[in-house]
Amino acid sequence: MSLASLLRGGQALAAAPWPRHDLSPAVWRRLVAELEHDPASLAGLWADTERVMALFTEGGQTWFVSCLVTASGYDALSPVRPEAAFWQRLVHDLWGHRAHGVELPPLLDHGQWPVIAPLAARPVQRTAPPAPAVPAAPPAEGGFRVSLGPVQGRIAPAWRIEAAMQGERMVGIVPHLGHVHRGISLLARGKPPRAAARFAARIAADATIAHALAFARAAEAIAGEMPPPRALALREAMAAAERITAALGRLAGLAGAGRMDPAGIPALVEGWREAAAQGFGHRLMMDCVVPGGLAADLAPAGAAAFGAALARTAAALAPAGPLGLRRSGADRDRAIGREHAEIAAAVAALRPLLADLPAGGVFRSPELATGEGIGMAAGPRGTIWHWMRLDHGLIAAFFPIDPALAAWARFTAACAGAALSDLGEIAAAERLSAAGADL
Repeated sequence: MSLASLLRGGQALAAAPWPRHDLSPAVWRRLVAELEHDPASLAGLWADTERVMALFTEGGQTWFVSCLVTASGYDALSPVRPEAAFWQRLVHDLWGHRAHGVELPPLLDHGQWPVIAPLAARPVQRTAPPAPAVPAAPPAEGGFRVSLGPVQGRIAPAWRIEAAMQGERMVGIVPHLGHVHRGISLLARGKPPRAAARFAARIAADATIAHALAFARAAEAIAGEMPPPRALALREAMAAAERITAALGRLAGLAGAGRMDPAGIPALVEGWREAAAQGFGHRLMMDCVVPGGLAADLAPAGAAAFGAALARTAAALAPAGPLGLRRSGADRDRAIGREHAEIAAAVAALRPLLADLPAGGVFRSPELATGEGIGMAAGPRGTIWHWMRLDHGLIAAFFPIDPALAAWARFTAACAGAALSDLGEIAAAERLSAAGADL
């Protein structure tokens, strides 16, 4: 039985643009078993006060599923989708729902929150610190453990990593996040989408537009309305510019002697930031994308500034340019090639948008709506999804899905057997983000 045929047996509830297949615990258990053979990818796992929810993708198809959580919890997805372990830790910390059969350390809650499970129907006041975290994989005889972070003595993301060592090699690691947790899902409750859009735009600085866009699309899907054509085109252009800027920043970190000259990258990044400031009044284009379209139109000087930044970037990254790709087969070079491909795709998407922007307005006020919806956007580190439930125009529940947790799962796997000195390079190659996980 395929995943699609199995889901057809569940109750399809109204949600936009994909229905939510609400499964009984028994059918959810069958779903977990089916995933052992089905190639569908897990995009995210989250919850509300009563249900755990998951989003799967495969071959252009998207499946949105949920399951009622019983008193004993819900069947874990991590035995068949190891990356689900991070999501299960998050779900337990925020909603208190426990995955059957797995013992996982806290991901976000390190005993400093005033309540336990803040998104639960009835959060519990904290009276004692949480149970000790499960340590990293125990080292073999003669091994030892190393703990790194969350304060690293420099301007760096706040995360802590426990590594079990055997000599100079890492046997296994356990990452701990949540040191800059902001409670965005709770902050959004009870607010109209236009007001809560500010929280979405501040989830991750390198993905301001992508998160704001996914959030806006979720609200618009529930209302069943589309922004004006000019707003749609400008949104795509802004998202492409953001992806280029983020990829250039990562390229600077990955560039090494003998491969490429990174000296010109800061000037390219500054050109994109200045174009954003000229076009939309903010170097990150903060608070420009809102449900219904855009908060303001592109300023007259903006199109020329974006065009100039585009031309400089294309010339610099051409094969004969100062940042042209040099391949030697090393892991770092493969990561550099991925960033080049990201920039090339975004440049190709942005060029025709700038050349032929539709005329007209950029905002259409959405109607007050009740319902459930999901919005998605291509972000600098992968696809971003936002789930939202509205009750007469106010947010009843909300959760953003950033690709950060999937990156942390890949990072954890890649560190097994690697040298401790390689940790930084592996983190850069996997596009790690603390902000995208500390939601």
